[in-house]
Amino acid sequence: SAGILHRSVSNRSEAWHVVGLFNWGELNDENDSSPSKDIAVRVEKLGLNDEQTYLAYEFWSRKFLGTVRRKLSVEVPSHQVAVVPLKPRRDHPQFLSRNRHISQGATDIVRIRWAAPIKTLRGLSAVVEGFHHRYTIAIPRG
Repeated sequence: SAGILHRSVSNRSEAWHVVGLFNWGELNDENDSSPSKDIAVRVEKLGLNDEQTYLAYEFWSRKFLGTVRRKLSVEVPSHQVAVVPLKPRRDHPQFLSRNRHISQGATDIVRIRWAAPIKTLRGLSAVVEGFHHRYTIAIPRG
């Protein structure tokens, strides 16, 4: 059994989508050893443009899933969830994810923007003292 949750999120600088892909396994068997399941959703079902290319990053594993167009498909282990932001791909470096919250930037990124004239990605975030902060930046080829 599988489930999909979707939420549009934003901060002062950008808007994106976070998708939760749940592999419930066999709920009636506590000794369930179900295999991983490929869970997929068409981006148009999420209200997204299926002609747009999105960047996908899995929050818990900290794994870049690559580009997504038309369909997001993730292998999810039994009784686990994949949390994936979908951000429109840009032709310059862009903020992709943050380890502080599953919204991946909606709660703590105050500002982030690309300064094209000086080819610099600048940002400001609200931090928690003593927490190891990890930011993931996508850099296009070329």
